[in-house]
Parts: sequence; C-alpha cells; structure tokens
Amino acid sequence: MPTRTGKTDTMVALFAASCPKRLFVLVPSDALRTQIAEKFEQLGILPATGTLGNEPPAFPVIGRLATGLRNVNTAQAFTHGYNIVVTTPHALNAGNEQARFTFTAEFETLFVDEAHHVTAATWAAVRARFKEKRVIQFTTTPYREDRQNLGSKIVYSYPLKLAQRQGYFSQINYRSVRALGGEDRIIAQTALAQLRNDLDAGHDIGVPLSSMRS
Repeated sequence: MPTRTGKTDTMVALFAASCPKRLFVLVPSDALRTQIAEKFEQLGILPATGTLGNEPPAFPVIGRLATGLRNVNTAQAFTHGYNIVVTTPHALNAGNEQARFTFTAEFETLFVDEAHHVTAATWAAVRARFKEKRVIQFTTTPYREDRQNLGSKIVYSYPLKLAQRQGYFSQINYRSVRALGGEDRIIAQTALAQLRNDLDAGHDIGVPLSSMRS
C-alpha cells in the first residue's frame, strides 16, 4: 500500500476482525513503535466509521517493548499484561535468548510493518520464531532492488494509480535535474525552490518559510 493510504488502519481492522488472543507487531523504529501503538489504542478510524457497531468498543491494552527482556519471568509477566505488543527487532533481540523464546511463544499472530526489512538478519530472526504461526506483512515496497524474496505471497495490493484516482495523491509533477557534480546539493536546492513556490501559491503544509534555509 502506498504511503498515507491507511496501512496502519488496515492493520487495526485486521486485528479487530480476526481477534487474535495476543498480537505481536514488529516495526523498524522507536517513532513508529509509538505511532502504531497509539493507533491501536484507539482502534484507528474504526469507532468513528461505525464499523464496530453501536456498542462502545473494547479497546485493546498495548505494550511497548523498548528494552531487552532479561529473564523468563519478566517475559511472561510482560506478555500477560497486554493484548498487543509493539516493538523493534533491536529491542527484542537485545534480551536473553530464553526470554525471547518464552516471550514470542505467547503470541499467535505476527504483523510486520515495513516488511521489506525482513531479509535483514535481526528481522529474519524474529520472523523465524513465528514459522508455524500466522505472519502478515505490510509494506509500501514489496519488491527489493536486490531481488531478495520477502518470504511471503501478496494477498492484497493497493495500486498507486487507484490511490491517485481516489484522491490520496495529487498529480505528480516530474522535475529533472542534471549535474556533473554536487548532485545532492542541486537536488536539495531544486526541491527547496519548488517548496517555496508551492507555499507562495497557497499550498501551506505548516512549515514556516522563515525556518527553511538554502
């Protein structure tokens, strides 16, 4: 799914529809851990759309794993307190091996965000722990330049053309840049000039013009 077309809300909807006992969500960064955890806490857009019915929804309890698990007791206590745990490969792999094994064994479903990372060793190690369980991967880029397989089949794809047709993206205006050296600076200068033009035209994105530097 292209960026900004509702990938996280799709995760939330799938969780609400399948109701796994415990869901493990793997994300690439601390910022996304916070962002996705907050989205799950409010069940995304589902309450506002009436998708969950007329009764007040039962919101899930979300755990954010930020540090490695040091022992089995800690791992068990952590999992039993939450419906969903969101973490990064780095945080999970930093802990004790037996604790990691005990921890992941408590989950029946794995959601992988930005799944084009799964060929990396740290990501693959986590995914391998769910080999006999349900693994659902989400990404904006299902094909890698190095052609490594993501270890899954595509069950749904939201084409960019459809996203444009439905108003998620405006028309793309291509700007070519030619340079014999210093390409990065010229690209940055061209992008900044275009942004200034857009702001002057009233396409305000909330960035003060005075804060931008050439």
